[in-house]
Amino acid sequence: MSRPSPPRLGYLSAAPTVSTRPDAYSAGPRAHILGVVNGFRAQGWRVDPFIVGDRVGQRVTRGTLQAGLERWPALRLAGDAARLLLAARNRRAAWAELGGRVDWVYERFATMQVLGRRFKKAGIPWILETQGLFYYETRVERSTVGLPRLAERIEKAAYRDCDALICISPALKELIVEECGVSPGKILVVPNAVELERFSLENIPNMRYFEDPTIGFVGALIGWQVLDRLIEALGDLAREGLRFGLVVVGDGVMRESWEALAGRCGIADRVRFLGRVPATEVGRYMAGFDIGYAGAAAMQIGTMYHSPIKLYEYMAMAKPLLASDFADARQLIDGRDTGFLFAADQPDSLKAALRRVHADRHRLPLMGRAARALVAAEHTWQARAEAMIESLDSLLAAPSPAPATGTTVPTVRELAAP
Repeated sequence: MSRPSPPRLGYLSAAPTVSTRPDAYSAGPRAHILGVVNGFRAQGWRVDPFIVGDRVGQRVTRGTLQAGLERWPALRLAGDAARLLLAARNRRAAWAELGGRVDWVYERFATMQVLGRRFKKAGIPWILETQGLFYYETRVERSTVGLPRLAERIEKAAYRDCDALICISPALKELIVEECGVSPGKILVVPNAVELERFSLENIPNMRYFEDPTIGFVGALIGWQVLDRLIEALGDLAREGLRFGLVVVGDGVMRESWEALAGRCGIADRVRFLGRVPATEVGRYMAGFDIGYAGAAAMQIGTMYHSPIKLYEYMAMAKPLLASDFADARQLIDGRDTGFLFAADQPDSLKAALRRVHADRHRLPLMGRAARALVAAEHTWQARAEAMIESLDSLLAAPSPAPATGTTVPTVRELAAP
């Protein structure tokens, strides 16, 4: 596809709670946005961002409003009204700032807030990225919307109307095809990745809290992360004489409950909850881990479709993985010497994995080096962006696909593999 040099991308993100500031509440979305933006820039694109979370007060991006929405139903209706009003204002502002000046727009989907349709009407390809079925998640997994049917209509229409849809996993793609009536031919699967430059291993202070093998976790302290199962398993193993340390970096609604659980399990002296730290400081805390934990409870929809960015960040810091047996973790660990898998809904499976970790504790540094080598070779944002641009060129040049089922589209991971 012919483009001017350098080509220009407008990056759109309407969610006021998602920011690229170092102290952003949502570290995962921050890392993903920066990964995509810097990945395109590494391919020679000029990227002009319109990120609403970078243009609002820091109180909004620190998670205060999110917690309120989950607690108070009346606030959800007010929140929906605010979303719709902000969407209308930000659509006009994004077009005024970027309309006619970019070759593509790439939008990170936000609940009830769609900015890219105006660009499509003007003939600018609208690429929409989604990290989940938000109309389902905000109604079932967490209660943060007051008008769920309206949220569902807006989301499904956006998926159908965009020129190309980016999904983070094959499982999410399948659900969107089935639930939203979107043609599989317009969907690209682009899992998470990592910017290795953010995770240098040289001259980094080692924040070590325990002499025992140390399990580390970085992320939001919310129920589906199942840290409670890890704490219970560590308590059981301590009574068998197997000692671990646990360092938790992050904050969230479950922190108080999980701190109390560590006390009840008799391991409070071997668990450190450090709270939220600036994104620029995360690496030095990871440096003190021996292994990174990524648990994930089964979702009520029946399929775990997320692609947790922490997997790639642990590996970038040369840490092997202790992860639930979901698709993204499985493809990083199965057949490789990079970590340990367990069944999320089986406590005995987690304890068995922890016993293997303890038995192999002297090999963990070697496994960590293999983990870093894997992400360096196959899972950087530069590689993802290169393959994504190539795939989008082909997709956008082709006639619009008709809705269909049973079509197999190669994932960007497959296209990027050496």
